[in-house]
Amino acid sequence: MAMGGDARRVWSELQGRVTDAARKWTDPREKLLRKTRRARRRTARFGGLSAFSAAGTGTLALSSAPEWTIVAGGGVTLLTAVPAVVAWRKFREYRARPLPPRRPARRFEPHHASAVHSAMTRMSAAEQSLYRLVLVLNRSNAIPSGEADEILRAAMAAGDALETAARDTVGMEYARTRLHAAGDRTGAAADLAEPIRNLTAHINRGVAEVEDLTAAAARMTDAALGMSREGVLSGLDQQRDDLLSVTDRVAGLTSALQELHGLSQQYASPLSVRPATRGAPRTSPDLRASGLT
Repeated sequence: MAMGGDARRVWSELQGRVTDAARKWTDPREKLLRKTRRARRRTARFGGLSAFSAAGTGTLALSSAPEWTIVAGGGVTLLTAVPAVVAWRKFREYRARPLPPRRPARRFEPHHASAVHSAMTRMSAAEQSLYRLVLVLNRSNAIPSGEADEILRAAMAAGDALETAARDTVGMEYARTRLHAAGDRTGAAADLAEPIRNLTAHINRGVAEVEDLTAAAARMTDAALGMSREGVLSGLDQQRDDLLSVTDRVAGLTSALQELHGLSQQYASPLSVRPATRGAPRTSPDLRASGLT
């Protein structure tokens, strides 16, 4: 059974890496960056050859070399200068284009038995959906490029904080399982139950906030593309304000989750939980105001 579990994990990791490679290859942002790098390399390569050929031709002319060598050198210079100029113009064109938003990375996938498995699955789905909706909004000019980046940065920062909290939760679950398997005569496994429940609840609330952001983006997309329906376009500004408002809320969520991650470290070992505060982690006013407690 252990080997079967190991094989499933290896296979899942292999599938994830293949998926990551495919996503990176088809990512519009990565495509534009590849084109820019390729044009820059071609500019440097042909520009260097053209300069070298021009210098050689000039040297031949000064040294009174045969006329045919000078003509040949000038031809080589011309043949290399033309693609250098074309590549340089393409490089400038690519550099002038705004970069598409960054695609979210593949998220940590807890074991199916983990308390945070469902939350992280929802988180990944919400991030990927938000990314595609923001691309649509960006292409339709419903929101400026800077705002599109801000929305996705807020969502991915929150996702990073939630992923860190999920890893902490899985780590505590693993420790509790091993303690149970060893007999746990000290009651340490029971001490971990409450921190796991608290952290799981915080993660679920955080994922719900990101899902709200995705829902706001969906409403914004409906308002932006539903111009043929009466009254839809008139609410576009309101939907945009709502989208940015939820983005600000998610940014605040990230700060609260980062603070929560620091607090969760106090429960990484049962010995660090003092009897007077066991099961009741201290929270700051900012964390309480964020709605995570």
